[in-house]
Amino acid sequence: MKIKKVTAIILAGGKSSRMGRNKAFIKLKGKTFIEKIIVTLKSIFDEVIIVANEVEKLKGLKVRVVKDIVPNRGPLSGIHSGLVNSKTLINFVVACDMPFLNPGVINQMVRIANGYDAVVVGSNGRLETLCAVYNKKLLPLLEESLISGNYTLSAILRKSNLKVIGETELKRFGGTRRDFLNINDNKQLRRIFTDGA
Repeated sequence: MKIKKVTAIILAGGKSSRMGRNKAFIKLKGKTFIEKIIVTLKSIFDEVIIVANEVEKLKGLKVRVVKDIVPNRGPLSGIHSGLVNSKTLINFVVACDMPFLNPGVINQMVRIANGYDAVVVGSNGRLETLCAVYNKKLLPLLEESLISGNYTLSAILRKSNLKVIGETELKRFGGTRRDFLNINDNKQLRRIFTDGA
């Protein structure tokens, strides 16, 4: 059963400078990363939005595509644009280079989101800010950060009413660190092909 009144937002505006190509279109088992992510998210949510700079390249994906309102500010501007364009209070945000999403973990993250500005997985002080639940109530803080030039998501979220899911809770949800693997460079990409992911 799909989760109602929650929007999924895919961030596809990154420059992918370490990969030398747009990560959204890398193929894994016959599907691009972004196609795999869309299939997973459409099985969970009614509404899926992609935030991108190159809107034309994503038109054939049969989901709503919106442009960064404030371009060239990294993931912060993508999350800001996604929340502005979303019609729901609660939103699940994910980067386009995370093809191993776990629907069970996503469901649990959304289920516990009420009362929080954001729900993220974290361990050893590191927060998984690009596979997290964001509340629209965060918009003023995000806009203030865009204006001030503070683009570090983890620092911004620590100023909010934040729920951090630790390793123990993640395991209880049926999740692993692999669910949050994002592919940043060609070495990581070769590894997932070698491992038969």
